[in-house]
Amino acid sequence: MSNNKPTYTVYNLVKREGKDDFWNKLGGAFATKTQDGRNRINIPSLNLVLLEPKEDEENSQSSDNS
Repeated sequence: MSNNKPTYTVYNLVKREGKDDFWNKLGGAFATKTQDGRNRINIPSLNLVLLEPKEDEENSQSSDNS
């Protein structure tokens, strides 16, 4: 039996001059693992996936930023 309850709630923060920020609820996000064990967060309502980089990607990104 699968659990369809989101792990996270996704919001879009709208800055408003002279007022409190407005938190616009966009939907749910689901934490899962990839086949190779990396963390992944799926946001179906936005057709968006956040994916933890592979170790070799992390090393190349840190050298690109210097």
